[in-house]
Amino acid sequence: MRIYVLDSHFYREISELSTIGKLPMLVVLPGMDGTCKLLDNFHSEIGKSCRVLPVSYPTDRVMDYAELTVFVTARLPASPFIVLGESFSGPIAIEIAAKHANCRGLILVSTFAKAPAPRFLLPFTRLFHPKLPLKYFTSLVLMSGQGSPAERNALEQTIAAVPARILQKRLSFVLKVNKISMLRRLKLPVLCLAGRYDRLVGLRHARRIAATAPQCELHEMEAPHMLLETHAREASALIHKFAISCTALAA
Repeated sequence: MRIYVLDSHFYREISELSTIGKLPMLVVLPGMDGTCKLLDNFHSEIGKSCRVLPVSYPTDRVMDYAELTVFVTARLPASPFIVLGESFSGPIAIEIAAKHANCRGLILVSTFAKAPAPRFLLPFTRLFHPKLPLKYFTSLVLMSGQGSPAERNALEQTIAAVPARILQKRLSFVLKVNKISMLRRLKLPVLCLAGRYDRLVGLRHARRIAATAPQCELHEMEAPHMLLETHAREASALIHKFAISCTALAA
């Protein structure tokens, strides 16, 4: 396990020649909203160095973790790929990495391998409703006071657009998930990115991932839970370097 602490000004231009087409495709699985709409800036940054396949989830029906894993598997490329799971999608990415032969690496961002909160909170998931005022939740919890007003507004609008029953069920699935044993047996390299100001999941779960996965590199960034949205450039640089190392190991 390797742990790095990065400040908010970290960024170094990577000098290699263009690696688009040479690196494994990056399959990106979204957070709780399930839409990838908030990741446009990140996709633009990482798309400069590798091909990106964002996978959005259906919002017209409830799908649990097992069903979403099947949904994602059906959309994976036939060629080698690296899978990235943000927040809610971390457990899905872990299972994809553990079971798919073409996977070359796993990237976990602001996420967890085991439920980040106790199961006794399950009944309270029904109280969450996207029509409730979200300003303070998005600004203080998800963004930790960071991000531009436009980014915060986009986050509020994206959450509000997802049907309440979908969000409530996804929250309940989070409180029941456990992929620790699967992560422990994983033989692939893992990159874990976590925000030091993540007030939703917190660093504790990232450090548990780093301590569990045999080949894990953890980077603690000066970022909130919405790390890819607020620190797209820094995250893309780290992911690019990780993709290069995965390609070298697979060669």
